[in-house]
Amino acid sequence: MTAPFVYVRWMDAEHPTTGEWLHAGDVNRKSNLLVETGGFLVNRDKSRVQVAVSVASRGTPDEQYTGIMTIPMGCVETIQELPFGGPPKTLYRKRGTK
Repeated sequence: MTAPFVYVRWMDAEHPTTGEWLHAGDVNRKSNLLVETGGFLVNRDKSRVQVAVSVASRGTPDEQYTGIMTIPMGCVETIQELPFGGPPKTLYRKRGTK
């Protein structure tokens, strides 16, 4: 398997406090963290996408990965393939996302 290089935009979950109590009016404040991740697409299914920072023995039967990040698909806004020497190709776009 030769993993394509991809760019993933996704919304991260947040734990905005350090364990202190919050007043009820402060709980629902909106603060989304948009994250951008680039790497080699190791796996993608309906529940998650996995991107590796590094690949070794690319394109051979001994292909290996390290630094694998697993992102829930429910958080993913877009996935674009970034072909070497070619234009980006959109692999996934959440409905209503630019």
